[in-house]
Amino acid sequence: GLAHVEHIDGVVVPALALLGIGKPVPILEVAETMIRMAGKSPYTDIPIRFTGIRPGEKLHEALHGETEEVVKLDIAKIFGLRGDVVKWPGIEAALTALVAAMHRRDKAAALAIL
Repeated sequence: GLAHVEHIDGVVVPALALLGIGKPVPILEVAETMIRMAGKSPYTDIPIRFTGIRPGEKLHEALHGETEEVVKLDIAKIFGLRGDVVKWPGIEAALTALVAAMHRRDKAAALAIL
């Protein structure tokens, strides 16, 4: 279900919220716009260099999981998330195993759990 808390003015808001930030904007478009705002011409006055993707860099950012549903709220540009966000039994079991590995000073097992 949708976890929620009461807001001060009585509006029910979710414990997990997502800001509606609009449509994605390509970084190239941002760079070109900033150069133009500075009174310069992209590529002519200021070169734009493409460096390629770096290790660990994401091409797309996911703001919610595949099993979560974005729910429209009565608050402009704020959405709630509905879904099985946290699976407590699995987390509890993993934490118990992690503590046991730490007590055994078993670094490999602790890292595998993490």
